[in-house]
Amino acid sequence: MCMPNLPQAWRDGFDEVAELYDRVRPGYPDDLFDELAAALPRTPVVVEVGPGTGQATNGLVARGARVTAVELGAHLAAVLARNLPTVHVVIGPFENVDLAPGSFDAVVAASSYHWVPPEARMTRPAALLRPGGHLALIALNQVASATDRGFFDEVHHVFARHGLPGTHDPVPTHKELVPAFVDEIVASPEFAEPSIHRYHWDQHYTARSYTELKRTDSNSRAMADPEAREAMLAEVEALIDSRYDGWIVRPLTASLVLARRL
Repeated sequence: MCMPNLPQAWRDGFDEVAELYDRVRPGYPDDLFDELAAALPRTPVVVEVGPGTGQATNGLVARGARVTAVELGAHLAAVLARNLPTVHVVIGPFENVDLAPGSFDAVVAASSYHWVPPEARMTRPAALLRPGGHLALIALNQVASATDRGFFDEVHHVFARHGLPGTHDPVPTHKELVPAFVDEIVASPEFAEPSIHRYHWDQHYTARSYTELKRTDSNSRAMADPEAREAMLAEVEALIDSRYDGWIVRPLTASLVLARRL
């Protein structure tokens, strides 16, 4: 699955709503972290890319990892440090911050690696990892499923009418999903063939909780007119209340792409 080249300026929008982001962003399945932990040493030294407020960091720490979390947003970093005080938080872009080469057992990114510039996506982790260390890319992708009761086909028209930025390509099913960056890993001489692990991770939302989630999306944050964004979200909330009994299911696939440094 190809990820779009998103505008780098969109990254800043998350930091504007750090507390809301912490409250509404979903985590990841325990089975995913167990799979990752099985590939790493007992107490791995990990650098996490773009941790936000710790949605994946918590799963790493709970399994014994010593985590250096590299977060671009100062407000997000502050919430992360409050949530997980044992984590070493570094503020700055992953591709530029000062990290010791060859000193990490894993480079982990959860729903964040598309913000890393293409020219650094393979070379930067290769430089930071010990031989035999792992690049672990975790993602949440919305997938096509009858469990959404047709909501996402319908709400797409609301988003399009209000000019929501971003692509609106048809989404794959859980079985069809190919996570991002697999081709880049395969093409890199620094990494072995990656393994891919997928997990069903459906999320249930009320009308209000879904629109709060949308307030933390990068494309929603990128809308130039905040009043237009709020009008769009009010229409979405009314749609869920009037046609979907006040609740929806967001069908998600959590994926883990795991590649060993040669």
